Amino acid sequence: VTTLLYTSPLTYFKKFVWSSPIFGALFYSVIPFVAAFLVKDNFAFPTIIFIFFAFLYAIIASSKDFEDIDGEKRHGIHSIPIIFGIETTAAALLVCEFLLLILMLFLAATHIIEFKFVAASVVSLVIFFPTAHLFWKAIKNLEKTKIVTHSDSVTYCVFFVILVQLIFGITALAQ
Repeated sequence: VTTLLYTSPLTYFKKFVWSSPIFGALFYSVIPFVAAFLVKDNFAFPTIIFIFFAFLYAIIASSKDFEDIDGEKRHGIHSIPIIFGIETTAAALLVCEFLLLILMLFLAATHIIEFKFVAASVVSLVIFFPTAHLFWKAIKNLEKTKIVTHSDSVTYCVFFVILVQLIFGITALAQ
């Protein structure tokens, strides 16, 4: 249903600026939690971590738009990278990811969420810097690269978020 809403000629939500982050968060964070909740008895996961994952995916969802700038311009789609530019969007993406991890560290360090998430936040921050460096290099080379399936920038974004999701997920499930 969500895919049809996003791409159907009748609704074509893809043409709206903030649709990519909203649908990205929905596709990659909300749906897996709903599926896990429906399949597993007594599925309990901290709400703040669920919200954290949703924000992480909302942030990186615009990275997929880097690849199709020409096509989106041709079809009148006003994605975030088209409006603000690729480098500005990429920089904002990195800053938002970093600030979100700092927020999680603060929440854990001040016991607003469980203290065990301090370690998950620190490990995620350590992973952030080399991944951010690779991502930024891929952004700089994006115009020079012929994209066949997806770009290195998207690969690095998704790789980082999946690692963070695994780190926080394992931490949440640890006793």
